[in-house]
Amino acid sequence: MYKKKNKEISEGRQALAASLGHFSIEINGNIIPPLIPIFSTTLGITYALAGLLIGAYNLLSTLLQPFFGLLTDKKPEIPLAPMGVILSSLTVSFIGLMDNYSLLVLLSSIAGLGSAMFHPHATSSISFNKSKRRVTALGFFSSLGSIGVALGPLIMVYLYKLFGLKGTLLLASLSLLSIFMIKNWRRIELKNNFLSFRHLLILVRGRVDKLFPIISLDVIRALLFISLVSFLPSYGVYLGMKIDSASTLLFVMLISGGVGNLVGGNLADKFGRKVTLILSFSLTFPLLYVFINSNSIILWIYAALIGFFLLSSLPITIVMGHEILPEHKGFASSLNQGLAWAFASFTLPFIGLSIDIFGFFFTYQLLAFTPLISIIIILIFRLG
Repeated sequence: MYKKKNKEISEGRQALAASLGHFSIEINGNIIPPLIPIFSTTLGITYALAGLLIGAYNLLSTLLQPFFGLLTDKKPEIPLAPMGVILSSLTVSFIGLMDNYSLLVLLSSIAGLGSAMFHPHATSSISFNKSKRRVTALGFFSSLGSIGVALGPLIMVYLYKLFGLKGTLLLASLSLLSIFMIKNWRRIELKNNFLSFRHLLILVRGRVDKLFPIISLDVIRALLFISLVSFLPSYGVYLGMKIDSASTLLFVMLISGGVGNLVGGNLADKFGRKVTLILSFSLTFPLLYVFINSNSIILWIYAALIGFFLLSSLPITIVMGHEILPEHKGFASSLNQGLAWAFASFTLPFIGLSIDIFGFFFTYQLLAFTPLISIIIILIFRLG
């Protein structure tokens, strides 16, 4: 009994360590969007180039996740997640010192590498938890990550107001979280279930009918999420807001997304995954459409509701992916989070180009209809 209790405490500390690391990683990954209006003035970049700058982080982060997922399955004892926190935190701290667009893209890419190291190892460590509340645990993990995403723009804006662009140097302090993570990473051993990449491809090919609809949902969610997050501060400035108010609007959307992660995991555990998935995507469509056509206090309310419902389905699809590849959860994590976000990141410069040519309203109205595709996928493939 005592041994079982100690194991539960260790698993709890492991989940907390991973979740705090996620909080740090996502702060680092979301400091660029509020700086886009500033870089547009100082460097003269377009929305297409802004999309490339933000996309560089996300693309490296996601494309390399399958590799680090395989490495997690082969060498689970390597503390990839804490190492990723260190690399990401130290790299983004120098972004404010750069006055060259190419160097900004380089630093953004290296920070994305740190994110790629972190995610498969961290999520698989939680999913190996024997608790029946794995979806809730992953919901907490995702929730803290979303809170980090939400706080990132606010932290960056106020650092800028106090210290200018050199305020990014203070973000290096986030790397100190890795000390707590490394200390607690040794309490739980991840299971070594490594297969060669060729064997994994064979394994995935045999389960592609189950993986396809889940990854499709992840792609649609990621496309909406990254398009909103990347350009929302610029959209707020376009509507006449000050940069701190525009960043606060993004904070409202994303902090609600963090709550949605946590609530969505609990709802799935209690009432079923299918109901929660349909609720998440079916409400996102009308909310986003009304949001685009609002320019008043109601804008803030709809921003909160969009964040809540859009991200409430995230822990569900992660766990569903793990259940399809139960012995290779690091690789499954990279499929869920990696390939979907890679596709969304690849489209980001084109989203920016669309904004340059057609404007915010046309681009976001077009994106507003994509959740309808998710509902069709859920019903056709009977997910849940």
